Amino acid sequence: MSTSMSVPRVESRVGAAVGFLAFVELCSGLLQGYVPVLAGDIGAKYGVSAAGLNWLNAVLLLSAAVSVPVLAKCGDLFGHRRLLRIAVILVLVGSVLVAVAPNYGLFLTGRALQGPFAAFIPLEVALVRGRLSGEAARRGIGYLVSALAFGAIIGSATAGLADAALPSVGWTLAVPALLLAVCAVIVFTLVPAGDPAPKDGPRRIDVAGFAGLSVAIAALLFGLAMAPKAGWTAPAVLLCLGVAVVVGACWVAWELRAAAPAVNLRMVRRAGLGLPFAAALCFGVGIYGAQVANTTFLASSPATAGYGLGLTPAKIGFVTLAMTLGATVFAALCARVARRIGPYVTITAGLALIAVAYMTLVVLHTQVWHFVLAHALVGAGMGLASGTYPALVTELSPAADAGIATGLYNTLRSLGGSIAGAAFAVLLSAFLLPDTGVPSLSGYLTLWAVLAGVLLVGVVFMAVAARRQAPTADRLASPAEQTVSAQAI
Repeated sequence: MSTSMSVPRVESRVGAAVGFLAFVELCSGLLQGYVPVLAGDIGAKYGVSAAGLNWLNAVLLLSAAVSVPVLAKCGDLFGHRRLLRIAVILVLVGSVLVAVAPNYGLFLTGRALQGPFAAFIPLEVALVRGRLSGEAARRGIGYLVSALAFGAIIGSATAGLADAALPSVGWTLAVPALLLAVCAVIVFTLVPAGDPAPKDGPRRIDVAGFAGLSVAIAALLFGLAMAPKAGWTAPAVLLCLGVAVVVGACWVAWELRAAAPAVNLRMVRRAGLGLPFAAALCFGVGIYGAQVANTTFLASSPATAGYGLGLTPAKIGFVTLAMTLGATVFAALCARVARRIGPYVTITAGLALIAVAYMTLVVLHTQVWHFVLAHALVGAGMGLASGTYPALVTELSPAADAGIATGLYNTLRSLGGSIAGAAFAVLLSAFLLPDTGVPSLSGYLTLWAVLAGVLLVGVVFMAVAARRQAPTADRLASPAEQTVSAQAI
C-alpha cells in the first residue's frame, strides 16, 4: 500500500525535475545565441579587430571540447547532480567575468569558464536515465534538447533588443549571468539526484587519459582553426595536426590498457556505439558545415557575384529562423516518432532530411522560399536526430558510463563542425572569382553536394548499426517498466 502511494509522488518529482532541467537548458541555449550577436559591441569596447573577435567563439568551443569528457566521466564516478552543480557554478562565474571584465584577456578567460555549458546535456541526460526509462526517458531528453534549441532562438532574438535598452554592453552581458544564477539555485535546491554514484570498483580519475584526450582535441582544433588562413601545408597547421594524430594514437593505446580508463573504448565496441558515433561526426559536419556559407550566399548581391539574394542581416535571420523553429518542434516530438519507428530509424530519418535539404539547394537557390524550405528541412532533421541521439546512446551504454558516452557524442558532433568549418573554408577559396575575389556559384554547389554526401554516409552508418542491433534496439526497459515510467512526465 505504501509503495503504490509513493509512486505518484516519485513520478511528480521526476516530472518537475525534467521541467527544471529544461529551464537550465533554455538558459544554456540563450547563452549560445546571445553573445555572438554582440560581437561588434564587444570589439568596440575592448578595441579588438574582427580577427581578434574570432577567439570569442574559438575559446568557448575549445573549452567545451576539453571539459565535456572530464565533467561527464566525473559525473559517472561521483554523481551526475554533483558535477552538474559544479558545471553551472563554473559557467556562472564565467558569465559574471564576461560582463565585468576590464580587458579582453579576462573576457576570454570568462568565455573559457563558460565552456562547461556543453556538459549540461550529458549530465542531465544521465540524471534523467537514473530516474526514467523507456519512452518517458526519450520524451524527457527530447524536451531538454527542444529547450536548448528554443533558448538559442530567444538568445539571438533578444540580445540586440537588450543591448539597445541597456546602458552598455556590460549590462547586456549581465543578463545571462542573472539567468545562470537562477539555474544555480535550481540545481542546488530543486533537482533530485539520479542513480547514486557507483560504490564498487575503482573510482580513480584517469589523469593521463584525460590529459592525452585534451591535448589531442586542443591540437586538432587549433590546427583546424588555422588551416583556412594559413593553408593546410603551413608548418604550424601540420605541427598541430601531427600532434593530434600522435597523441591520439598514444591515447587509444593507453585507454585500452588502463584499469579505470577515462573513456572505456571496449565499452564503445561492446555496446555497438562505434557506428552511431561515426554517424554523429557526419551529423556535426552536416549541421555546422553550411552555417557561414549559407549566410554569405544569402547576403551576396546578384549584380556583383552573379548569384545570391542580397538579403540584409534581419532578413537572413528570418530565413534561418525556420531552422531553429523546426529543430525546436521536432526535438519535442522525437520521442513519439521514436516510439513508432524506433530510435535508429528516427536518427536515420533526421540525417536523411538534412541531406535532402542540401540536395534541394543544389537545384533550387534563387528564391527566398527555397532557403526557407531548406532551413526548415535542416531544422526538422536536427530536431529528430539531436533529440533522439542522447537517448539512444544512454540506452546502449552501461549505466556507469552514461555520462561519458553522451559526452563523447557531443564532442564528436562538435569536432565534425570544426572539421567542416576548416575544410569548407578552404573549398570555397578554391572557387574564387578572379574579378571580385568572392566564391563562385560552383563553390557553393560543390559545398552543398559534399554536405549531402557526408550525411548520406551517416545514413549508411546508422542503417548498418540498426541492422546489427536489431534484437536489442529497444532494450531500454521491459514493457512493465515502460508503462510505469511513461507516467512520470
